[in-house]
Amino acid sequence: MTRREHRQQRGRTRRRAALALVVALIVAVGAETAARVAEDDLPEAVRWYDAASQRKIDQMDRRGPTDVVFAGTSMAWQGLDPATFMDIDRAGRSAYNAGLAGGIPGVMEPWLVDEVAPRLEPELVIWGLSTLDLAPSYGEENIAAYRDSPAVAGGVMAELDRRAGSVSALVRRRAALRDPAAWWGEGGDDPLFAAADSLLGPLGERREFDVLPDRERAQLAATRLQEWKPSLDDVATIRRTVRSLTDQGISVVLTPMPTPPRFVELHPNGAEDLATFEATLADLADDLEVPLIDVAVGYDDDDFVDYTHLDEAGAQRFTRQLTAALNHAEAGQEPPADYELRADILLDGSDETAERRAAVANRAAAVGRRSVLAAEGLHSALSPSKDLFGIEVPLAWANGFHRSKQLQLAELAAGDDAPDVLFAGTSKAWYGIDAELFTEVDGRSSYNAGLPAAGPAAQHAWLLDVIEPAVQPELVVWGLSAYDVSGRLDSTSQRIVDAVDLQQELFAPLAWSELMTGAETATENLPETWVVSPEEVGADRRGQQTTDEIQFNDTLENLVTYFVGGATEADPGELEMIEETVETLRARDVDVVLVSMPVPNSFRELQPDGAPDALTVAIDEAAESAGVDHLDLSRSMPDEAFADYTHLTGTGASDFTRLLLDELDRLDRD
Repeated sequence: MTRREHRQQRGRTRRRAALALVVALIVAVGAETAARVAEDDLPEAVRWYDAASQRKIDQMDRRGPTDVVFAGTSMAWQGLDPATFMDIDRAGRSAYNAGLAGGIPGVMEPWLVDEVAPRLEPELVIWGLSTLDLAPSYGEENIAAYRDSPAVAGGVMAELDRRAGSVSALVRRRAALRDPAAWWGEGGDDPLFAAADSLLGPLGERREFDVLPDRERAQLAATRLQEWKPSLDDVATIRRTVRSLTDQGISVVLTPMPTPPRFVELHPNGAEDLATFEATLADLADDLEVPLIDVAVGYDDDDFVDYTHLDEAGAQRFTRQLTAALNHAEAGQEPPADYELRADILLDGSDETAERRAAVANRAAAVGRRSVLAAEGLHSALSPSKDLFGIEVPLAWANGFHRSKQLQLAELAAGDDAPDVLFAGTSKAWYGIDAELFTEVDGRSSYNAGLPAAGPAAQHAWLLDVIEPAVQPELVVWGLSAYDVSGRLDSTSQRIVDAVDLQQELFAPLAWSELMTGAETATENLPETWVVSPEEVGADRRGQQTTDEIQFNDTLENLVTYFVGGATEADPGELEMIEETVETLRARDVDVVLVSMPVPNSFRELQPDGAPDALTVAIDEAAESAGVDHLDLSRSMPDEAFADYTHLTGTGASDFTRLLLDELDRLDRD
């Protein structure tokens, strides 16, 4: 083919491509137009947890700020009446019931934190709880239904679908369009929404008062209560949710819901289980330093429509009692004598709370949605659809902690608050080193950049490609342990490596830290798994996470065994990665100190004799090879300082941080 013929051929190819593009565009515009014309006649799609929650989203979007929000399962949804509350509340506060069917803690957490609080901006959340909220055999399907609903599902493809659906009727109504039978229906006739509309009141209340104490409902309740005992996971979820709300300046009150005697009898141990629940709830409220009001006394079977839900008169009575107790306590008065209060209550309605709420709102408004949304949108656009191709695509962040810490560090750097001292390592370092305390004592600003299961390969990418270029610390203190050199963290670390690589490939021409600046609070419209609350990342944006909960159990023992595997010799590849990372940091004028993190005797007992010490020696040799100091603090803390086989408690972390300060000071003197 001559050069002229080749040019002609290329011209024809381009014209055909252009024509195909025009035709595709015309078809797409036509399809979108047709979808918009037909949209009003198509059945409404359930995109949220259920039809009722979808209707509640619409209600809340129309309502705006509301003073008091009721929360919980359908027991609280039906048993707490906002109208009754508003009729007698001395403060004249507005109220809304955000309860959900099956709204156990795993559902309430994302619902309250991610949806209700941003929409209603309440001053107070009253959370009605029962033994069902702590039932180990109840709730997994509910959590999955919420997590997998199109409106909140995680993953880049789900986010892309939500964004496309917000502007395209073709995308938004594709499920109905695939079903020709639906084309001739009417959206308002969908039975799911018809049922939701029939029982949902204007203030979010549930109004299903038909009396149905039948055998089927008894069997259902008994199934949910089988082998009942307080679920530690549910307790932890309640704790996490309450702290997320209080961190936003929202007061929280916990209250047990009334239960009929016939429901109590369905528990494996009857009234004993109810007493255990009440004690657990009281301990939880005390631990969280939030009020607990218990007026759930004096109710019998006749006050309920079935085995769990109050009838209309019972709901109004319970709401009146709860409101009266709340008002008396807020006024510093003795509670009424006709019912029982298990704890006094003092709600924080001070100017300080108002200031905290205003600060949160102003900060969120200032940062907006900025470039993090655009970045993930670009990533989504460049990735194949799981729905179309059946494959998973990588994320720009390995997990929520990875994302949140990266955004925090970028914000610190942009605000000239970049930390002088950076702590690195796995969750042992994250839990074990209190950056806030370090800064308070030492004077140098610091940040704990530890990430769960982030072994040497992950730290190599995390420190060298992301953190150091963004914040340029003076000193990196890298906490290490047998986990890091066992060779068993590769698969977990690879997620972080892949995420960093993706960031570098997609955004190499851009200043990553500038792209992320101010995006920390831009969490609206982001998948749930990308967002971690400030409390989970660390107080005062410093990144530490500590707990005083004791969590020794078989599951954690198995994890220890797996991730260390009884290794008696360090993996050469891991040691090489440590040395390479350290040498690169030093070449960038960053001082490095390696620290062997403390381990309890319980950890040593799970390993062959001498194994942990042998791995510590290997770390010491790696430090010597890289020319940096190594602090062997592996035997520095007593067993009571640990929350589990590897992680220090909050108190233990404080003690260890003070020890670390002394040891670093000694190195400086030497």
